[in-house]
Amino acid sequence: MPTAARATVTTTHDPGIANFWFGVVCLTICASFATFGMFEFVGGERIGFVVAFSLGALGFLGWTVHSAATRHQTKRVYCVERDEVCCYDGTRLLWREPKQAYREILWVQKTELMRGGHGGSYTLQVLTLPHAQADRTVPIHRHQDAARIRECSELWARALDLPVHRPAADLAMRRSASELTKPLVAISAEVHFIATFDFGVPPPKTIACGTTANGMWVKARLSWFLLWIALAASVAALALVEPGDPDATNMVMTWTCIAFAAVVCTLPLVARQVTSISRAEIVSEYRILRLPVWRQRIPLDAIVQIYSSRGNVILEARTRSLRIRWLGTAAQSWLTGFLRGVILERRIPT
Repeated sequence: MPTAARATVTTTHDPGIANFWFGVVCLTICASFATFGMFEFVGGERIGFVVAFSLGALGFLGWTVHSAATRHQTKRVYCVERDEVCCYDGTRLLWREPKQAYREILWVQKTELMRGGHGGSYTLQVLTLPHAQADRTVPIHRHQDAARIRECSELWARALDLPVHRPAADLAMRRSASELTKPLVAISAEVHFIATFDFGVPPPKTIACGTTANGMWVKARLSWFLLWIALAASVAALALVEPGDPDATNMVMTWTCIAFAAVVCTLPLVARQVTSISRAEIVSEYRILRLPVWRQRIPLDAIVQIYSSRGNVILEARTRSLRIRWLGTAAQSWLTGFLRGVILERRIPT
């Protein structure tokens, strides 16, 4: 039966895929030790470490095989059929609900902790179709990329003729299916918005902002996350040198990686991201020592969404998007809210 919208949700118990790839990496390193004679290099008292490392890799692979043999999956398929929302377990119908039982599509942003207890976290976009009974709530999609969630929300909003609700997000209100692709400028002209962004709160220390004769500007320092790239490049450079026999090729590649790492290390100090806002467009450019090196622009009246995703501030139109990259967490959050508030409250100087 044809469906207007469809979501497949698979829950897997202990897939062990991460253990598998970690074990493959460990065995690859051990194999390269044997291939290139590195056992002689570590030799003597350190040979026990190599043996223990190899046994550990085999242990991870064994754990993976056990996980794959004992895992189980629970698969649910949710779809819209005629005037009903249906849930299937494979081909077996579990339940069906009329469309009238659902009032909105809920889009929330959650912070999830990394597995393994290392204290890290990431932002997850969650799209659901809430129901008065929790077991009839439809988990439409979960992803880190907000662009994918927006596409799903548009599909389900049109299929069910329901508004999309994003609490404390771009419009702080529900947007109907017809408004999902309407420019923010057009919506702000029809509806009066109050306090969508608190302009009285000072920006983070990494941001400076001001006004010009015909617009506004925001200058931000780049994220220090780039230093991790430099560190990775340095480690890769050291790994290229064979102990005791650094030939010319290895040395050239090593110093090239070290030079790249040095350049990346200096970027947060000398590079800036500048966003210029006028009545006609928003321009994003990157400058190194005040010299522009990359510039993008998007018409103001074409922007339909402004949101943050995976470290980017995304200004999205119907046919294109502008991404402001490499900002710190505080700068990214502030700039997203600032751009929304400027457009929705019509604060751009004339």
